[in-house]
Amino acid sequence: MILAECIQAIVYYELWVSSVKEHQDMITQDIVRKLWDEAGFGNIAIWENDIITVVPADYSGETAGRKPLVILKPIALVNRFELLDFALNDEELLSTIEDTIRAAGGQVVRGPG
Repeated sequence: MILAECIQAIVYYELWVSSVKEHQDMITQDIVRKLWDEAGFGNIAIWENDIITVVPADYSGETAGRKPLVILKPIALVNRFELLDFALNDEELLSTIEDTIRAAGGQVVRGPG
């Protein structure tokens, strides 16, 4: 129970911090880096205000009555790549992430290659 409360507090904090920052578009390659870093530790939640947070694998999908646009699973997306550079330059992976986020109503741009 304490772990769940800590995770919820971290998600609240990340949502609050990002809400006071100036808006910037999400960049696909930044999402790939986050997926790579978190593989085996948790999933990545993409929120409506372009916030990216780490959530546990068993995350219920809702925090304080808010649901993320999408939850991306790092192992399913980046585990097949031997190196991060391969993932960052894989057209299929980048398109899959972009299509998933856009289909849920989010905005994402491809960074310079």
